[in-house]
This record gives sequence, structure tokens and C-alpha cells, in this order.
Amino acid sequence: MSMINIMDDAGAQFAFPSSLEYRATDLPVDDEKRIAAEKRVSDWREAQNLPFPDFSQIDKFALNNTLAYPPEGSAHYRETEPDPDSAEAKATLEKVRWSLPWKKGE
Repeated sequence: MSMINIMDDAGAQFAFPSSLEYRATDLPVDDEKRIAAEKRVSDWREAQNLPFPDFSQIDKFALNNTLAYPPEGSAHYRETEPDPDSAEAKATLEKVRWSLPWKKGE
């Protein structure tokens, strides 16, 4: 109790756990910036030049199943390395090969 009295005499207070929550509605949207951003994206769409990667079918196949999800340590973790000799892997590769325009008819 003497510590409380010392703190009170000093004009200090004890810190209590608290949290502060911000909501999207708390911060006003800058209409000028919003309009500029919408215009920029619209221009990208019209020019068919969106700044996102456009991977080839082969690249997509190579990237397929390379991310451990759920992550290691999770109760639902699974290995990401597919068996390259499995029928499913071979069928998927064959499907990708036949979907490539320069490989059709070969």
C-alpha cells in the first residue's frame, strides 16, 4: 500500500492493459487519391497491361504445389513434394503439354 501512496503523491499512475482499435471508417478516404488510383487501374486495364505476373503454363505447373500449406508445424501440415512418377503428376504434365499452342498436333 505504501507504493500506491508514493505513486499517488508523485502524481503517477499505474499502467493497465488496454487496446486501441482503429476501423476503416475512422480514417477518411482522400477522394483525390482514390480517383487517381481508380484512373490508373482503369488505364492499365484498357491497355491490357496489368502489372501482375502472367506465367506460362509450364511455369504454373512448375510452381504448382511448391508452397507448404498449411505450414510446417501446423496440425494439418502436409509435404509439398509430389511423387514425380505418380500417374496424377504424369497426367498433369501431359495436359500442360497438350495445352501449349506450339505443341498441338505434334
